[in-house]
Amino acid sequence: MLLALDSTTKSIVAFGGNANASNISFVAVYADSSGTAFTEGVNDGVLQGSTYVTVVAAPSAGVRRIIKSITFYNNFSGPIGLLLELDNNGTKRRIVYLLLGAQQTWSSAYRDWE
Repeated sequence: MLLALDSTTKSIVAFGGNANASNISFVAVYADSSGTAFTEGVNDGVLQGSTYVTVVAAPSAGVRRIIKSITFYNNFSGPIGLLLELDNNGTKRRIVYLLLGAQQTWSSAYRDWE
């Protein structure tokens, strides 16, 4: 899955929905392209219980943010579900719902989830 954020109002967010979600860590790899410069970046963190977490922030004006991969890891002893969504100025569009088993990793770079 390759995603592109082409506006300062678009970001990628995730939602775990319960207290165990803080056991899910993520890493997102992306690159910014302004037409004259190409800059790579990485964002990492953990999900929160009942709030959305920004996995990839919106790009600056005049920049396209190309997301190469997003990876989630469940460090909990049981399964945890999460939503990965595009947030366009407060309007969320679901990309995928994941149910990660204990110690399971999911990456958008691999096609085994389709």
